[in-house]
Amino acid sequence: MAKGFKCPSCGVQKCEDLGSHLYCPDCKSIFWDLNNSKFEGGKGKGNTCHHCGKFTLHNITNMDTDSVIIKIFRCSTCHAVLIKKESINKD
Repeated sequence: MAKGFKCPSCGVQKCEDLGSHLYCPDCKSIFWDLNNSKFEGGKGKGNTCHHCGKFTLHNITNMDTDSVIIKIFRCSTCHAVLIKKESINKD
């Protein structure tokens, strides 16, 4: 079995390639290479990219806490990144 990629945050070498980003199961970090030719941004029409204006901005992952959700979007055309914070409503 392959070791995986080395995490730039904790140094563990078992990060998973999820297509649009790499994920470390130990420290829960995500990262990517801007020149990565393999990019799975999502199916269908995405959101309008703030940088290139194309409809290729897709949500690649969410990071949840008790009070907020951090949504990370990445453009499959120009590789721009958008990070959006949303509050969790607890009723």
